[in-house]
Amino acid sequence: MKIDVTIDLGVIKRNIATYTGNVILMVKADAYGHGLTEVARAVDHLVYGYGVATIEEGVALRECTNKEIFVFQWAKSEVPSALHSNLTLSVTDFGSLDYVKDKGVRGVLKVNTGMNRFGFDVEDAPLLKAKLQGVDVRGSCSHVYSGESLPAQQMLFDKWCAQLGGEDDHLLSSCYNHLPHNLIRVGIGAYEGAMTVTSRVVAVRRLKRGDNVGYGNTLSKDGNVAWIFGGYADGINRDNPQPVMIGNKLCNVVAVCMDSTAVFTGEYSPEIDEEAHLVGQHLTAKQIAEVTHTVPYVVMTSWRGRVKRTYICSSKRHEKSQGQGLPK
Repeated sequence: MKIDVTIDLGVIKRNIATYTGNVILMVKADAYGHGLTEVARAVDHLVYGYGVATIEEGVALRECTNKEIFVFQWAKSEVPSALHSNLTLSVTDFGSLDYVKDKGVRGVLKVNTGMNRFGFDVEDAPLLKAKLQGVDVRGSCSHVYSGESLPAQQMLFDKWCAQLGGEDDHLLSSCYNHLPHNLIRVGIGAYEGAMTVTSRVVAVRRLKRGDNVGYGNTLSKDGNVAWIFGGYADGINRDNPQPVMIGNKLCNVVAVCMDSTAVFTGEYSPEIDEEAHLVGQHLTAKQIAEVTHTVPYVVMTSWRGRVKRTYICSSKRHEKSQGQGLPK
């Protein structure tokens, strides 16, 4: 038995096509849970290149593309693999600059404009420019962390780019795609609406208020409880579980075990083997994230363990759901 994750590659293609300019598709973390190589093979003709977090991801990706691959975290011991697979490594400080220069690796300069995670400070630009002789550099990049910070971050990035004189610079992303730079890194915007996650009802019980459910959880009202396959070993959050749709009804989860999850369906009594929807057209990753106080990235990348991934390629986009709101 598996949790079924269906990926619609047609949706991903159409999402990418909405962006103008040269797209760097972010496929880190197994393409945000959608399948790194499967996605790349489907969209390779639509993108300028790809972004990954690790050299290991880049090596796997190189098997299915000749496009540019940017790697944003790496260790020195992995650099021979990067050279062999023709990867472009993020250069974040003077130490990494000296190393890629010595090894003959292609790089992209990372500048810190306020996220304070990785990158040179803008004040480093004059000294850095003097050290770039003999280094194969493919522009500069930075990372916007909020809409409120955008004006200040853009000002710093523009100042950096003016001093370094690069062409292939990228600050733009799925959320901030209107800025005047040559490349755009598209992440979550490429994957919205492409994932459907379903499970099956494996048991149903009629319980009363106060009855125990699972490991010490107490039911707050009378009604039916449907147990579905899949638990925290498969990516369902034990401490802050998402709602589930069964019988076209949005239902709260009342207990999560390692292998199964209890869903309160009220007066509706599901059939054994009935489908339970965990993510889909009427229960999107964005909606789930709002209810569970997280972000859609977490929802998309959570599915693991006993999961079966299936790929389709639809010819048109689904209409947006106008259905009921999610339970609080």
